[in-house]
Amino acid sequence: MSAGLAPHWHTRLLLALLLCVPLAALAAAPGPAPLASSRTLAGYLPSVLVSVALAGYVSRFGLRSSILVSLIGRPWSSKRRAWQDLGLGAALAGLVLVLDASLSRALAAPESLAGHSLLPVTLVERAAWCLFALCAGVGEELVYRGYLQRQITSSCGSRALGILLQALLFGIAHGEHGGAAVARFALYGALFGALAWGRGSLLPGMLAHVALDVYAGLAA
Repeated sequence: MSAGLAPHWHTRLLLALLLCVPLAALAAAPGPAPLASSRTLAGYLPSVLVSVALAGYVSRFGLRSSILVSLIGRPWSSKRRAWQDLGLGAALAGLVLVLDASLSRALAAPESLAGHSLLPVTLVERAAWCLFALCAGVGEELVYRGYLQRQITSSCGSRALGILLQALLFGIAHGEHGGAAVARFALYGALFGALAWGRGSLLPGMLAHVALDVYAGLAA
């Protein structure tokens, strides 16, 4: 069973930070779409800063030393392992794309105005989106699959609960996109969590997550 990485207060504070905003957004009535100016670098900057701040929190804040290496897991000790992680990341990204297309049709959920308003249009916006995708992909894997999955597993004594609860929290974090999106992202979070556990590393999940986020913006 995985050992805990941080004290309980550290995890409770993180959970409070993660739950406040998305739960409020999920409970609120849908509002008008954000202005198109949110697509600019300045519009992406708050999300980039939040991702960086949360990654910094789980890896160093309030701890005796950085646990970043422990969060990421097994490094690329050989070319073979690197290629294996690339293949696993590509396979996971492909699976998520297929599932997302199928679930979107099955659930017939309305398009998220909040999400659509952020999609890039110009070349500058696309470059800014890639930075946003990189920070969000790496940061969310560190927070959910690296930190929370290990902490919950240690606290509950169950690896399955660690994977499922971090996935639920990951879904709730996307509450501004609506209830259907919460369920979909929770499913994807469980898949990413299972891969992180099975591989002993966040690297394939990070590759898949960044690739999916980049694709979501550039293929729109």
